[in-house]
Amino acid sequence: WVVKVPSIGFDCEGVYSAMLAIAACHIQTLNPDNVRIREASYHYIDASLLLQRQQLSNIDKSNAEVLLTSSILITMHAKLRSRCLRPSVEPYVLPTSCFRMQEGVEKLMQITEPILEDSAVRKYLLFYRDIPELHDRGERRRTIKFPDDSLIRKFIHADSIPYNQKYIYGQALSYLNSIKTAIVMCEKLQTIHQRIATMTSKVPKEFIDLLDNQQPLALAVLARYYALMRCVEEPWWLRGTAEYEIRGLASLVPEDWSWAMKWPMAV
Repeated sequence: WVVKVPSIGFDCEGVYSAMLAIAACHIQTLNPDNVRIREASYHYIDASLLLQRQQLSNIDKSNAEVLLTSSILITMHAKLRSRCLRPSVEPYVLPTSCFRMQEGVEKLMQITEPILEDSAVRKYLLFYRDIPELHDRGERRRTIKFPDDSLIRKFIHADSIPYNQKYIYGQALSYLNSIKTAIVMCEKLQTIHQRIATMTSKVPKEFIDLLDNQQPLALAVLARYYALMRCVEEPWWLRGTAEYEIRGLASLVPEDWSWAMKWPMAV
């Protein structure tokens, strides 16, 4: 990945522009008031998106790897820009557009699979998608103690929640519980990062719709996802994201749902 992507970028303007947009995001964290850096990041990502759209209608062996690489980088930029490029005074925006971009990367991977069987970029995505089963090897467990969160599970089974939504929320919480278990069982940090990175592909797609509608219960569940991210060392390029998202989600939750944010705020 660290060799292949830059080498593609030197030959492809769309990938190169996306790389520059991400670099500008990181520079912005060191110079938060520099408007020119913010403008540069948006300029480069717009250029990458334009080239991406022009080629998506005609995917073949000559551009499949380039398109897949650009899609990954554009999604990475979407993850970064809310925290790095938006001034703190601006209203918080849910990261659902980024989640939908991740779905797009997955679809593009499926489309290009017959073409990119030996691609290093495809192997990178497969590494994150194919998570090994969790096994208790009897190793020393982490001493981290999670606060009791039984109240949120009880609420999901309440009669006021439609049956189809109970399933969606149940699946989301079940996956988050697998991340929590992996943390306690001292699973390798790299594998925990895999579990965290692939969350949106492991839960029902309708969960994102509930977030778009700002359903308080969906916001509370997503806050738990970021709370678990905060429990382990975040990847260097995502540091600070969990704290930012939890604070933002807390600002959207109605006052009568403030109880549901106590767990993620306490972790």
